[in-house]
Amino acid sequence: MPRSIAEYLQQPHRVAMSAARPGRVVSLGGDRYQLSVRPLAFAHLRFQPVVDLRVWADEAEVVRLKSTRCDLQGIELGDGFSLELFGQLRSVSGPGGDRLKGMVDLGVRVDLPPPLDRIPAAAMQSAGQLLLVQVLARMKHRLVERLRADYRAWATEPHDRPPTELNSSRCEAS
Repeated sequence: MPRSIAEYLQQPHRVAMSAARPGRVVSLGGDRYQLSVRPLAFAHLRFQPVVDLRVWADEAEVVRLKSTRCDLQGIELGDGFSLELFGQLRSVSGPGGDRLKGMVDLGVRVDLPPPLDRIPAAAMQSAGQLLLVQVLARMKHRLVERLRADYRAWATEPHDRPPTELNSSRCEAS
């Protein structure tokens, strides 16, 4: 491509807006964004995580993502739920050219309401882990597709054209 991945990563808002379909990511101003995850079903419960993220580029030209808040719409757990997400994306040079490399750590804590609290903890942890792995795999696949498409569109834009406003309304990737 005529423009480098490292140059692309100097615009972390593009990465943030590519994190989900248009309408599921909203800019909250500055380096803050709100991401609405597709509704999920687990143990006869249906809910939709809504995560506030901070997305920024550091001095080493690494784009970092960090959750700052999360709510579950459709279920009331009060203080019985927490989600922590931390991720990073960077440009890596190699013999075949530059590549985008990243990782995401996701931790979730849930205090289950009755009667789900009667299910053995090991069974719930296993099911919860499987759900998280599936969610992360789906997110990785879609993020890679969106980032690739956005990078190609950005890299082929004329340099003198003003930046295009995007629609706003441990997993390894390379």
